[in-house]
Amino acid sequence: MKKQIQYLDKEIIKIEIPGKKMLKGIIVEVGSDVFVLFDGKDYFYIPIAHIHQFQIDYVNEDGIIMPSETTGLLNKTQDELTLEKVLALAVDIYSEIYVTGNQSLHGYISNIMNDYFVFQSPVYKTMYIGIEHLKWLIPYIHTEKPYGLSKQDFTLQSIPQAMPNTFQMQIATMKDKFVVFNLGEKENHSGSVRAIKGQFVELQTARANANFLNLLHIKTIHY
Repeated sequence: MKKQIQYLDKEIIKIEIPGKKMLKGIIVEVGSDVFVLFDGKDYFYIPIAHIHQFQIDYVNEDGIIMPSETTGLLNKTQDELTLEKVLALAVDIYSEIYVTGNQSLHGYISNIMNDYFVFQSPVYKTMYIGIEHLKWLIPYIHTEKPYGLSKQDFTLQSIPQAMPNTFQMQIATMKDKFVVFNLGEKENHSGSVRAIKGQFVELQTARANANFLNLLHIKTIHY
């Protein structure tokens, strides 16, 4: 994939990702499965799998220019960039991520498992997020803190030392707990986990109705 799109290096492009969200900036790095886009202020680490389409912006009305020096996560590796390496480098670094809905999440990654990661958020506290659903990650500059808070200001749930390796196994540990899936975008995404039946999670919602959610479409969990 990298060889096929290497020509985009240093080009200014407009990218559409899920949710009809449009991003615009200059490509500063092309990894095997991730783009790094600089919009004049922030570095967006964007999984290629979530790029619906893009256009080269030959006009550059916003006057975006290549940063004078490389900063952020790119400074920490000389190896070929991958999403796996991006997540590893971002551990404990304040970041903005986008997964679903109409809002970004702010906080930091604390743990990475096989197919999900743990994200510590001042708003949602401890969250479990499927890696395949991450649409972008923006590391904060070193002087920034989300909402002006320090880590000491976060009130977080304790993380077990031994965590399940997969997202599905993590959900299975939440049996009989009240959880919120996908940031509660829909009313029937909040409730008590009753069972995992094949590809579906049985969730008991507010009026004691059973709602079955496809595991493949569960993006975030918090409780």
